Amino acid sequence: MWLANAVVIPAAWAAAAFNRWLFSNLKLSDGTRVAFVGRGEEIWGYFVVAALLGWLPQLGRLAEDQMVQSFAILGLSVLTLPLTAWVGVKIVTWLVQRIELGCGTRLDFTGAWGAYLGWMVLYYVSAYTIIGWAWVLVALLNWFCSNVQAEGNQVRFTGRGAEVLWRVLVGALACAFIIPIPWILAWWYEWFASCLVIERAPAVSPIAAPPAVAPPPSTP
Repeated sequence: MWLANAVVIPAAWAAAAFNRWLFSNLKLSDGTRVAFVGRGEEIWGYFVVAALLGWLPQLGRLAEDQMVQSFAILGLSVLTLPLTAWVGVKIVTWLVQRIELGCGTRLDFTGAWGAYLGWMVLYYVSAYTIIGWAWVLVALLNWFCSNVQAEGNQVRFTGRGAEVLWRVLVGALACAFIIPIPWILAWWYEWFASCLVIERAPAVSPIAAPPAVAPPPSTP
C-alpha cells in the first residue's frame, strides 16, 4: 500500500487488494461472512486526485523564507480541503457499497460532503490539542457509521477516545523498532473491528389515531 501510494497510479488497485484481504478475515459474531468486491479501475481517478491534493500543499516549500513556506503550506491545505472532503466521500461511498455480507444485506453510505468537510476541519483543529484528536476521531467514526445504510440495520462504533489514544501512543512507540509494525497494525485493526456493532434498528411505533368524536345529537 505504501509503495503503491508513493507511485500514485497503482494506489486504487492496491487499496482494492488490501480490502479484499482485510474483509476476508472479518467475520461477524453470528457467523456471517464478509467480502469486498471492489476493483481498482472503478475508483482509480479519485485516488489520483486525492494523491495530487495531498502533494499540492508541498509546493509552498518552494518559497525561500521559512515563515512564507509555513503560511503557504497552511494556505494551500485550507484551499484544497473542500475538494479533499469531496473526494473522500466518493472513496468512502465506493468502499461501503462494495462490501458484501453473506446474509445478503447490501450496504450504502449516505454521508453528505458538507458534514464530512466540517468533521475534517474539526479534526485538523483538534490535532493542535495533542490529545483531543482521539475523541474527535471517535466522533467522526460514529458519524461514518451512522451514515451506513444496511437495510433496516444500524451500524455503531463503540470505541472510546481514551482507548484510541493509548493504543496509538503504545503502537507508535513500538513501531519505532520497525520489526513490530505488522503486528501493531493487525492489533489496531482487530480492536477497530471489535468495536463495530451491527444491530437491528428499533422499530418506530405507529402514531395512534385520535379517538373518533361522536357527532352532537341532531335537534328535532
